[in-house]
Amino acid sequence: MQHKIYSFLLPVLATCLLVLTGVSAQSPLIGNWEGTITVERDGEVLSSFKMLLTISSDSLEVQGQSWVWYNEKKAVFSFRGRMEKEVLKIKDIALLEYDKLPSGEWCYKVMELRLSQSRKHAILEGLWTGNTTFSSCQPGRIMLKKIMKRA
Repeated sequence: MQHKIYSFLLPVLATCLLVLTGVSAQSPLIGNWEGTITVERDGEVLSSFKMLLTISSDSLEVQGQSWVWYNEKKAVFSFRGRMEKEVLKIKDIALLEYDKLPSGEWCYKVMELRLSQSRKHAILEGLWTGNTTFSSCQPGRIMLKKIMKRA
């Protein structure tokens, strides 16, 4: 009798495990990510700004919004991208809302961010490049940690 119960439970448990691992492999991207975006030259950080990224899709194709703050000014972009292995490749596609800068324009970014896990946080970090309507932007790095909901 016990052998029959185990032979029934084993496939059920295996199916549950597969479903759970499939969900967890995709779900880490959905949500809010906060951190910094830097502008660098020859490995030296020229400036650093606050950044927030919201990802609303957890399939291989992603979409969402990014916020960047330059002092008290901010810009909100929509983006689209794709997860390729552990690298999230995303590109700003529209400037949705922005404060006018004292000089220059906001950069439309192309980002390649590697997904990893520290002891406490999921992390997206990597390089970015970009362009304005009239020139290329000085590239840099992005480092974001996932914001965990608190009860």
